[in-house]
Amino acid sequence: TTAEEVVSWLNNTQSEIELVLRVYLFTPNATTPYELTATLTTCQDDADEPNDDVASATPYTAPLVEQVLLATNQDWYSIAVPDRELLTVDVSHVAADGDIDVEVQDDLGNVLGESLTTNDIEQVEYFNTTGADRDVYVRVFFWGSSLSPCNTYDLAASVDPVSCPQDL
Repeated sequence: TTAEEVVSWLNNTQSEIELVLRVYLFTPNATTPYELTATLTTCQDDADEPNDDVASATPYTAPLVEQVLLATNQDWYSIAVPDRELLTVDVSHVAADGDIDVEVQDDLGNVLGESLTTNDIEQVEYFNTTGADRDVYVRVFFWGSSLSPCNTYDLAASVDPVSCPQDL
């Protein structure tokens, strides 16, 4: 029979590290042939970097395709939402390649909406009832226990007037 063992490790030290792999047999003094495969995955950030915090948020102007999210940072986008309008944010990704979540925050870091699922599409809606136009910030980030070094995602956002705000 075949028993596959898989080990994943994420180097988030920002430094090169030498690793040592050891294989141990389940039964002492036994001889069992095995095959060892090691894969190194490297990730390159996307062209919108640096956008790792609110202060460096990238202004959202059009749908974004194949954005790269590293497990060691997060991506931020700013979006203007007029008063009494609805912001809808969709983030599409392959969750099996690393679970990505999304939040909408104000400039003080208050979470106005979030999607924290294990699905391939995260969707957040925010209806501006402040009485004034405001900028909000979309935070795209890895779920805390994800072992993936990076993942790609598409982000689409729309801001639309709402004819029946009482239905929200």
